[in-house]
Amino acid sequence: MTEEPPDRPRRGALDRNTSFTDAAVAIALTLLVLPLVDEARDPPPGETVWTQMAEDSGDLLAFLVSFLVIARFWTLHRRLFESLVDFDERLLSLTTLWLLFIVFLPYPTARLFVGSQTTTDAVVLYLATLVLISLVGLAQTWYVRRHPRLRLPVPDTVWRDRNASAWAAVAAFGLAIGVAFVSPFAGLLTLLLVVPLQSVAVRAARRRSARAPRE
Repeated sequence: MTEEPPDRPRRGALDRNTSFTDAAVAIALTLLVLPLVDEARDPPPGETVWTQMAEDSGDLLAFLVSFLVIARFWTLHRRLFESLVDFDERLLSLTTLWLLFIVFLPYPTARLFVGSQTTTDAVVLYLATLVLISLVGLAQTWYVRRHPRLRLPVPDTVWRDRNASAWAAVAAFGLAIGVAFVSPFAGLLTLLLVVPLQSVAVRAARRRSARAPRE
C-alpha cells in the first residue's frame, strides 16, 4: 500500500476544514445581534418594545444588512467548496484570511450607527471590509480554478459567471465607498446595487462569450 503524498490532504481534513469554516461564519452571524441583545436587556422604565425598536432602527438595519451580506458570502464560499475533492496549505491560508475578515465584520457593523449617527469613517471601514472579503474570495476561486487536482471538473461557464459576479460586487463596494465620502447613509444604500450589478455583469460576460467564436 502506497502512502498518501504529504501535500494531498485526505478527505477527512477537507471535511473538518469545511465544518470549521461553517462554524466560524455562524459565530460571526451570532455576534451581529449581541449589541441588540444588550440594548434589549436594559430598556428605560415604561418603554414599550415597539418604541425601543424604533429607537434602535439604525442598529436593526445594520444587523439585517450585515446578516444578509455574510450569508451571501457564505453561500458563495459553500458553492466553491462543494466542488473540492482535496485541499492544500495555500488554500487553507486563503480560507483563514477570508475568515479573519468575516469574523471582524461585526465590529464595523456595530460602529455603523453610534448614537443614531452614521459617520463617514465607520461606513468606509465597513465597506472596505466587504471589499477585502470579496477580494480574498476571488483569490480562492482563482486558486481552485488553477489547480484542477483540488476540484471536480467544473464547466468554464461556471467560472466565468463566478468571476463576473465577484468583480461586480467589488466594483459596487468600491462605488459605495466613494459615495460614502459624500453621504455616509447614501453609501450604505448603494449596497442595494450589488445584486443588480452582478446580474448585469453575468449577462454581459455571457454575451461576450457567445460572440467570441464568431469574432
